[in-house]
Amino acid sequence: MGKPKRHREDPRQLALSFDAPPRVAPTEGLLAGIDRLIAGYVSRIVQDDGRSRGEIAAAVSAVLSDSVSEDMLYAYAAPAKGSHNISLARFLGLILATKRSDVLDALAIRIGCRVLEGEEYVLAQLGHVRAERRRLEALERELSRKAQPFEGRFA
Repeated sequence: MGKPKRHREDPRQLALSFDAPPRVAPTEGLLAGIDRLIAGYVSRIVQDDGRSRGEIAAAVSAVLSDSVSEDMLYAYAAPAKGSHNISLARFLGLILATKRSDVLDALAIRIGCRVLEGEEYVLAQLGHVRAERRRLEALERELSRKAQPFEGRFA
C-alpha cells in the first residue's frame, strides 16, 4: 500500500474573512497534532515564497537577530521530525519575514481568535465604534423615554 496523498489546501482558503470565529472550549485533544500542522505550514510558507530557503533563513535571522539556518528550516518543515519543532519566536519570525499572517490567522482560528493587520484592524475598529454608537443611541432613547422633566421640583 502506497503513501496517502497529501492534500494541499487552496491558498484562498487562508484568506481573512470577518466571519466570527467560533467560541472554542479548551477540550481534551483540541490541539493534538498541532506540531505536525505547524510543520506543514512552515513547509508551505517556504515552498510558496519566491526566495530560496537560504534567503528566507537570512530574513528570519535578521528579524530575530539570531541565526536561523537553511537546515533548520528543512527540519522545522518536516512533520516526522518531532524533535525539531519550531519555537514560537522563530515561527513568528518566519511569518513576519514572509508576510504570511494568513497562516497565523489559520492557526489562531483553531483557538477562537483572529489576526487582523493594517486596514483590517482599522475596519474592525470602525465597526466597533459604529456598534458602540448604536448601543449608546439606543440607551439615550430609552433614558429619554424614562426621564421626567425637572420643572417645579426644586423651586
